[in-house]
Amino acid sequence: MIGENEAAIEDCSHAIQLNPQYYRAYYGRGAARSYIAFSVLMKYTKAGKDA
Repeated sequence: MIGENEAAIEDCSHAIQLNPQYYRAYYGRGAARSYIAFSVLMKYTKAGKDA
């Protein structure tokens, strides 16, 4: 899933370059970044519980 979100970030960044007024690209990029951050946080939280 993280790979898909990284691709989404790249796509949204490209869309922003083409049209900086396209607010949905900013939203999509932010959502993808948030998902990646949340996934990493959950992995570390789970690793801490397993230790």
